Amino acid sequence: MNQGEETRYHVDEYLLSESFPMQVVTCGLLGISQELLGLTFDLEEGANVWHEGVRLYTVRDAASGKVLHRQVLPGPLPLTACFSLQPVCLQQDGSHQIAIAATVAKFTKPTRPALPAAAQ
Repeated sequence: MNQGEETRYHVDEYLLSESFPMQVVTCGLLGISQELLGLTFDLEEGANVWHEGVRLYTVRDAASGKVLHRQVLPGPLPLTACFSLQPVCLQQDGSHQIAIAATVAKFTKPTRPALPAAAQ
């Protein structure tokens, strides 16, 4: 949202963002995917990542528990997109190489401190 939209529509982007904290949005999106697609997303704690805001999830088939791929949720970048990092393929020994993808979304950290409940 730009300054013109904020002025024209009288929207405070900061106040709006308080209703959509990153953790809540991420859990909601993963929950929808789990329910609709029969998947589970397991956060890989301590994964070797390039930024503190990056999260690595192992994606599994909910019924079988089989690993389908790994999904990287990067930290701050100026766009929203999904990039394939490694395609799924059949190995020479007959096993499957799992796919790895990165989902990129712009979630900026708050620039103002949260207001106490009494001040809202």
